[in-house]
Order: sequence, then C-alpha cells, then structure tokens
Amino acid sequence: MKSKANGSASTGEKLPVGMNVRVTAKLWWMSLLLPMLTSFFVGQAARRYILLQMATLHSPSSGVATVPGILLDDTNSLPPPKVREDKEVPMTVYTSKITDTAASSSARTMILEKKPWQECVLDENYEALGKTCQVSKATAAKYKDDDDDDDDDDAAEEELHMPAGQHLLVDIKNVNHDFLNSEQRLAQAMVDVVWESDLTLLSYHCHKLFPMGVSCVGVLLESHISFHTWPENGVITLDLFTCGSGLLIPILPLIERLFAIPGGEEEEPPTMIWIHKLRGFRNEDDALQRHLGSSNLAYEILGVMDMDMKKEVATVKTAFQMIDIWDVIKPKFQSIDSYRKSQSNDESYEANHPELYLPDRQVYLDGTMQSTRKGKEAREILKHKTVEHVKMIEIDKDMIEMSRKYLTDWNQCGDIVGSTHSCFDDPRADVLSEDALAWFIDRFPSKKTVDGEERFDVRGYSANSNILSLANHGCNGTHTITVPYPSCRGVERHLPLLTGGYLLPIATCQLATRY
Repeated sequence: MKSKANGSASTGEKLPVGMNVRVTAKLWWMSLLLPMLTSFFVGQAARRYILLQMATLHSPSSGVATVPGILLDDTNSLPPPKVREDKEVPMTVYTSKITDTAASSSARTMILEKKPWQECVLDENYEALGKTCQVSKATAAKYKDDDDDDDDDDAAEEELHMPAGQHLLVDIKNVNHDFLNSEQRLAQAMVDVVWESDLTLLSYHCHKLFPMGVSCVGVLLESHISFHTWPENGVITLDLFTCGSGLLIPILPLIERLFAIPGGEEEEPPTMIWIHKLRGFRNEDDALQRHLGSSNLAYEILGVMDMDMKKEVATVKTAFQMIDIWDVIKPKFQSIDSYRKSQSNDESYEANHPELYLPDRQVYLDGTMQSTRKGKEAREILKHKTVEHVKMIEIDKDMIEMSRKYLTDWNQCGDIVGSTHSCFDDPRADVLSEDALAWFIDRFPSKKTVDGEERFDVRGYSANSNILSLANHGCNGTHTITVPYPSCRGVERHLPLLTGGYLLPIATCQLATRY
C-alpha cells in the first residue's frame, strides 16, 4: 500500500515522498475472518439461548439434555417404549443422527428398556404423573390380569420375516388443537396404540416444531409408525406399516379413540379417512392377498381414500368362508353431514327421516361383493298369500345368523300380513343348515321316491346364493327353488323329476361364485 501524504498534522514533519506501507496476507485474512467467526459464535450462542427459552414457553416443563446430541425438555414428560414381559425382543443396535435446525423447539428420543411395567396415574388432563409410568391407565388395565397363552407357531414366525406387510394411512381432521400441539399427549397416544395392538416399540423420536406442530416416528420390531400434526388446522396424518400376520384394520377404532380427540362443543366432530394396502411380495397362494389385496373388498373399500365413512360392521371366518360386512358413505352419492344430522334431535328433515340417510351396508364373501342377501329369496316367496310352506337350505349356519343380526333390511317380513318381523321366523318357513346337494340326493335319488306332495313344478337359480328355497303354493302345488353353485348340475338331474320339467330362470348357475 502506498501513501503520498506530504506532511504530518501533529509534528509538521514531512514524510518521504512515495513511501510504501506493506501489509502481510496473514494479517489481511485475520482481520477479515476474526469478525466473521466472532459474529458466528455469538449468533449460535444467542440462537441456542432463544430456542431454550421457546422450549420452556411451549412445553409443560423444562429440563436438561440427558441423551447425547439431543436437546430434551423433560426426560420424564414422554412415556418410554414398553414391551410385554412374555414377548421376546431380538438384539438391536440403536444409532441416530439429529440435524440441528431452527424449525424445532425441542427434540427428544426414547429408547426401549425392558423392565417391569407399572400402571400410570393420570391428572385431570390425562397426563402421566409417575416418572416410571409406561402406558396410560386405561391401556395398562387391559393387560393387568391377562395370562395369555404362548400360541406363536412356526408359520407366524416365518410370516413376520417375509418381504411383505400391510400399510395403513390415516388422516383425521377437526381434532382438538391443544392435543395436536402437546408432544407428551401425542407420544402417549402412540405408545398406547402400539401397546394395545400387541406390537413392539423399540424406540421413537419426536420434534416439536416452531411455532406449533409435532412430528414423531417410532421404530417397531415389525416396522414403523409415524405422524405429523397441524394444530392450527386441526389435522393429523398418521401411517403404520407392519410385517407379520396381525391385521391392521381392527386397529382403526383404537386409532380413532386415541387420536381423534374432539374440540369444543360448537366445533365439528372429528372425521377420519383411511386407506389400507398390502405391500411387498407375497406367494401366489397367499390367503391374505386373495382376501385383502386382489378382491372386491380391497378395490372398492380398503383401497379407496375419499370415503366419508367406511366402518367395519362385522368380520367372521366361518367353516366355509370369510364374511365381511361394511357400512360406507360415498361423497358422490351420500353426505356425511346429512347422516350426522339424521342422528341428532334438531327437528330437521334429516332427523325426522333418518332411514333415508343410513350408510350403504355392503356384504363380501371371501372378498367378493354380494348382490343378494340371505333371506331375500324367502321374503319374495312369503309375500304371496297362497304360499303355505317355504324350506330354506343354507350350508353355512353362521351366514344365516349374520343375516339375521346385521342384514335385517333384506329379510324383514313385518309388513307381510300373518308373518313375523324376520322372515326366518315366519311359521311357514323351515330353515335348514345342510348341504343343498346332499339334501336333494338323499331324499330324491330316483323318480320312484318322489311322491305327489313333494313334487315341484317350478325351479329357479339365484346367483351368488348359498340358500336353497322351496315354496309350496296351496293353490296348485307349485314350488320355487333357488340352488347354489356348484350344486346346480347335481340337483338339476333330479329337478325334472320334481318339477315336471318347468324352469323359472331367475339367474344361471354359472354366475354364482361359491358352493
């Protein structure tokens, strides 16, 4: 650097003309970097102080960090993962990497430590008071006196390690804002869902975001569970993925109970929508794939997200088939708001005519949707005054009981003079739980064994039906028969002897799907 000053203001002495002042590169870089580094470290210290203060303001309590590399508000405010004493947990190695971000006001990690469980004591806000509490009181009570038998077999163990699983995605709106911004309450709900579902939570990590919102992810022995909340919008999205044979659909009511916390009385009730998918790679003959992966039930109900309601009414596995009954409300045809209003007492049109806004009840046998209902055939026959006797033969007794209990709209005979509320109880009806084909062959092996009183003049096939209905008309002795597939061909050999060859084609045998 050159200076051409001609004199000094203090001494009046003249400086040499053309004098050079040299500055080293080291000094130049130090004068540039030192202020930058000082500003950086001062800013980091100020930022950490501000985040600590915000964490104190936005959480129920504050504390110190006890897990290396993680800032904790209060180690005891989050419930630890829990495993039942009769469940074996394999050796695992825990590793983590936490990214320092200004978006989080806190970050906490809880790791499974296998120890005897203890029932929780809750305050008026349903928050745990005990330091070693592991699950909520209601959840712990469910297993307090249970002495479950160890029924795990080799097949279930093998399925747990298959490269396949189930994925459940759940979205809930109109949820309580305070609940969605409470890291402790959300974490407790997640621990309870895992516990009551008999899954194993190895560890979980939560971030409470600034200014609001919580994100948590839990590592399961079976896979993972995670969720994120938007308190200002009253929304939470959750996903659960598991391997093994345990079904996830039965967990939906549990998720709704623990996470769909309503707001005030004047706010709309929570609405939950969900979707269930099979993931990974399964064997071609896998029963779960046929039932929940490639069936009508999977495509029309489980795999559709935009349904305002899809509620499992009943699922029963009988000796012959899997029976699934669902109530659904599709926005294209029905309104969830109208349905809710029909369940109220506000003197509205919907409340005065609730029968017009009921969900659509759908029936699936082995995943295949049914267009017929058990008892419908009997109703169509019993409504004729000349009918004196109806014989119904159903191979699956449980199907009759399910129809009697859950499908009453299809077998109501209360509006028929002289009948009963249920067509199955009509004095003219005789309901048998037998194989229709065997029933015919045993009683009518040849033409010689058919007498006049048991001769049938009319026969008809009912698609998708397991019921064989025989109706006796007092006027001319005519009978109507509905025969299930594949019994059709066997029975058809005997029908000409019983009916005189007259055929009433209600449907064809080839359209039926079972039996």
